[in-house]
Amino acid sequence: MVRTSGGTAAGRRGRRAGQLPGARRPGGKRRRGTRRPRTDRLLRRLVHRQLRHPPYNQEGDRTLCFQAKENYPAVATRRLADKGIKLNVQSDVSCEGALIHHFWEEQELLPGSSLKVPPQQDALKADTRLVVGSMGGNTLGFTRILKQCSDKLRGPEHALLPGEPVNGDQPAAKCREFFESGDGKQWLDQQFEQVGWDLEELLDRIHYFAPDSKRVLVGYPRLVPAGTTKCLTPAPGQTQLPLADIPQNALPVLDQIQKRLDDTMKKAAADAEGGADFVDLYTHTGSNTACDGANRGIGGLLENSQIGGHAPLVRAPQ
Repeated sequence: MVRTSGGTAAGRRGRRAGQLPGARRPGGKRRRGTRRPRTDRLLRRLVHRQLRHPPYNQEGDRTLCFQAKENYPAVATRRLADKGIKLNVQSDVSCEGALIHHFWEEQELLPGSSLKVPPQQDALKADTRLVVGSMGGNTLGFTRILKQCSDKLRGPEHALLPGEPVNGDQPAAKCREFFESGDGKQWLDQQFEQVGWDLEELLDRIHYFAPDSKRVLVGYPRLVPAGTTKCLTPAPGQTQLPLADIPQNALPVLDQIQKRLDDTMKKAAADAEGGADFVDLYTHTGSNTACDGANRGIGGLLENSQIGGHAPLVRAPQ
């Protein structure tokens, strides 16, 4: 098993020139391999977990990838072992902040530094049988969307949350209107188109480097509940609202954006040559959103992240 998120995992097959498919734009034109700007870190922002050093065989120091202690490979390995099923995790190359193209390009962990990790596809091996990953939210620019809708997240106290609002000249209070028409809608449509192209290339590359593997794309847990009045009350032990100062009338728009991302990932899996599976977490986590208090499965946007269970990491969305 190889795991990717904001990444993926496995080893490498020999490559013959011209065989590897590349992402293509509508109309059949090959997409240029341009690097997109670093946007943000949806997985860490969404899932409130302890952090640990990587336990599996992989290249590079991934300490700054902030891999979760209770992530998919760790939990799956333990639960299957309880049932007498051994799962051999070859590698976990998930990394905070990874965009989809970091599957085939190295990822810079700190802008302007030499701290980098290799392309995630380097983990794929000829004998890899399962590749699991959650990718798409960072390429979409989800934290830029959150900042577009929140004055608090735009403030200097949250400068560690990467990315800028889509249009800082537009007030956060008007973010619903911004994303439903005009430039905001056009930007969002372009982002979703990019996500679709990149997911297509990612799945093609997995099939090329590990042709006998089962490919599983895992969606994201639901952030905003159907009933947004829940979001007007802090969770137990918290003083801040779960979704900060994002206007209540904008919360359904955020939910629609996440659902559209879920559908985009599902379509990419369905259209993949040779077939790929999609795990729909959005549909099954409607009662465990950031606004579900003690039952929340996702940390609120202003809940402190923890390292080793005691020290705050940054005051930023999980």
